[in-house]
Amino acid sequence: MLTIKQKVKQKLLYTTLPWVFKLLVYFSLYKYLSILIVNLIEKSTRDFQDLYGIKDSKGEKINVLVFMRALFEKDIIELHKRTNLKMYIFPNEFYTMLADAILPVRLRHQLYYNIRVNKKDFRSDELKAAVANVSIDLERDEIARKKMDLVVKNIIHYIINRFCIHSMITSNINYYQDQSWQNAFIENKLKIFVLFQEFYGTKYSRNQAIIMGKELGLQFMGNFVFVFCEWAKEILTRSGEVKEERIIVTGGPRTDII
Repeated sequence: MLTIKQKVKQKLLYTTLPWVFKLLVYFSLYKYLSILIVNLIEKSTRDFQDLYGIKDSKGEKINVLVFMRALFEKDIIELHKRTNLKMYIFPNEFYTMLADAILPVRLRHQLYYNIRVNKKDFRSDELKAAVANVSIDLERDEIARKKMDLVVKNIIHYIINRFCIHSMITSNINYYQDQSWQNAFIENKLKIFVLFQEFYGTKYSRNQAIIMGKELGLQFMGNFVFVFCEWAKEILTRSGEVKEERIIVTGGPRTDII
């Protein structure tokens, strides 16, 4: 439970940080942006360990950068207990703030970020609804995506070297918030692992997910995707988003003790 003082500090940080990110990006002050992000990761890692009573065990560690989302905190805790991974926590709030400081509003959505063709006759109901009343400028959108790639490319080496990063763990396969980070990890020949939490409970929703993946032409270029069940595997393989040999059905680490 946060104290009033801690809540005020958090509110102040979340209010000012987006503007700080925008200024550092606008003036291409990548060194200072790198230092800021490293400090945020270090503090977030300490806070996460203190909150859950996590202590690093002795012995050789594999250092990973965790693109944290609240929905898989319990899984990260279980992985910490059972593996020799040293996890550096990069909270969703911060890497999303950075992406939002660079990308225009229209690209701050998984669908719009991944649309690469200018058409209205999508078969996917979700895509059809998304583009119904939207004017898409593919050239302008690609310039924005490349700007995001450039910013991450200019700061990634400082972060990798500071933490001796081996790989990244994320719950995102093709989300706008961390796609440029995945591109940078691939470029630097580092590994990418996804804990895929999405679940489509009806036949209709599963079929729509498959159609949408095909129409967007999504391609996961990382190492492995860990999924809860065979249904999730089926969606990712049939849509062409992830090659079958890169998918491992594990269930959720949090449920292994049941």
